[in-house]
Amino acid sequence: MTEESSDEPSPSIFTQDPDLTCRVFLLGAGFSKPAGLPLAAELLDQVLDVARTRWSRDGSSHLERDLERYEEYLADTDPGQVFDLEQFGAWLDWEHTLRLNGSDTWSDEGNRSTLQLRWAIGHVLHRATPTDIPEIYLEFARRLTASDVVLTLNYDLIMERALDDVGLAYRRFPSRYSQAGDTDSVVDADHPPELLLSKLHGSLDWVHRPTQPGFALATDPLVQGPRPDDDPLLGVGVVSSSDLDSYYDDSNVWWGTPPILMAPSTAKPLARSTLVPLWDGILPMSYMRGASPPSVARFQLATPTSYGSYITSRPRSASASTMATNFPGRRPA
Repeated sequence: MTEESSDEPSPSIFTQDPDLTCRVFLLGAGFSKPAGLPLAAELLDQVLDVARTRWSRDGSSHLERDLERYEEYLADTDPGQVFDLEQFGAWLDWEHTLRLNGSDTWSDEGNRSTLQLRWAIGHVLHRATPTDIPEIYLEFARRLTASDVVLTLNYDLIMERALDDVGLAYRRFPSRYSQAGDTDSVVDADHPPELLLSKLHGSLDWVHRPTQPGFALATDPLVQGPRPDDDPLLGVGVVSSSDLDSYYDDSNVWWGTPPILMAPSTAKPLARSTLVPLWDGILPMSYMRGASPPSVARFQLATPTSYGSYITSRPRSASASTMATNFPGRRPA
């Protein structure tokens, strides 16, 4: 007697477990590669081309000149070291944090090279984004549900475009409140379910609000509904999709209204970013298997969960019939 072959499908990350209705997905740069967006190894040359074309003064841009200084630094301190974009970004972050430029320190957000790097990355990724999103992303979006959590380290808008195309509601901020105060806030339990898309490293369509005088850029607030007055995300604005082309055509906005991105760096926490609240809840996820980038590892070790956005994808008990993202009803004082 021969054993009959099974037609049962192999286990899938999309399999619906009755005891597990909340799933957490972590997306890295490889997620956007099928859409034609460059990986980190391909990004530097394109970013430098933007800097050379748009900001060259006396033969080079601020970004190019600092890159030359960094290569000289490597030659003096670690000859033979292979160039790494994240190490270069960390060098820029340390220089800014320690105010090594003295009175020439450009702004609280970073020195000129860092801001040029951020805008150029956004420019490259925006220009590389296809008009029609490949079917593989639409299929992924169709398999998601409003109870899922998607954590992404990517700056691009591929995931948003896919969710919009399939009509799945989502938000890009940690919690939606019905009441917000200085000491506690109440999660809006009556709001229709929506997927949480958390962009941990920022987004190419985010800028600070209000924008600098002289920059006519209309934005919508990232967060919606009542918020605590001290929520840094209140200062994040979203550039509309219809205005992104003009935003990334204007070579001058890099210094007045740069995109809110954590530029590639092994020292991202030094940036004191507005985006830190998005990392709430990463600490309890340290059980997740697989390698993490240095920024994830640092936040797992060091980031306090001040907003109580505890994200889990494990059953709370053997008898649990449903799972959900566990946003506690009150924000700790």
